[in-house]
Amino acid sequence: MHPDFPDLIEIALGYSLRIHIATNGVLLDDKNFPLLAKCEFVTFSIHTISGYNNAKRFLDYRTGKHPVTQVSFVEGESSMGDIYLAIVKSSDLEGFDSVKVFARHSQDGIFGS
Repeated sequence: MHPDFPDLIEIALGYSLRIHIATNGVLLDDKNFPLLAKCEFVTFSIHTISGYNNAKRFLDYRTGKHPVTQVSFVEGESSMGDIYLAIVKSSDLEGFDSVKVFARHSQDGIFGS
């Protein structure tokens, strides 16, 4: 994570901007959770078990349904296996608000195209 990232988020919030964050969750830890909780929307692009585990820990941290949390996957990646199936088969999406599946990660620099 960029060392100025927390300050940049706080500046944006000071201007009453609505913040949407995308992360793979790998570098998240408890000290990042308060910052993420200030965002309006957080999407976790799941590529690894550690990213998934950190995303689940964040769900335990957040209060109520804020921020809105989405989990996303890319068709054909290994994360589309057990993790994806566990989430979509659970009655509450394991606490996530939504699930999105992309056909590919990116093409020509455009995410999710």
